[in-house]
Amino acid sequence: DGGHSGDNLGLLPLLQRRCRLILAVDAEQDPEYRCASLMSAIRYAEVDLGIRVDLGLAPLRPDSSGQAPCHFAIGKIHYPHIAGTPAQDGYLVLLKSSITTADAAPIQQFRLSHPGYPQESTADQFFGEDQFEAYRQLGRALAESLLAAHPELEHGEISPGPGSP
Repeated sequence: DGGHSGDNLGLLPLLQRRCRLILAVDAEQDPEYRCASLMSAIRYAEVDLGIRVDLGLAPLRPDSSGQAPCHFAIGKIHYPHIAGTPAQDGYLVLLKSSITTADAAPIQQFRLSHPGYPQESTADQFFGEDQFEAYRQLGRALAESLLAAHPELEHGEISPGPGSP
């Protein structure tokens, strides 16, 4: 959480370090899936650091039924040449709180009884057991879907494929 620097995802410090693989989790309340914090961080990275990030968000955006095609998107990071460091590319893997048709029945059921889920306000810090469990299961589903599509991530690597630019 880089909220103190205006970057709620903590993305800018990782880009400054020129990380080759960044895994970011966007769990802020964002019912319209605009990814405002992410877009702000990407804009700052390009303007202030000269780092360009190409990331398509279409796989994360839900359809009219509220189902997203995917829980994650993978983008390419283009680091510029700076004195003593060659230009290089990296990858940004973004996991976004979303519901897909592949999610387990308890996740789907919680969504039916709580229309704001999984984009509920983070101001409520007192989750009931059912709400906590729904978010825990969703977090697991996000991670499992990413690792199923990209098992090489378990070794800190990534190869372009599903969800990539």
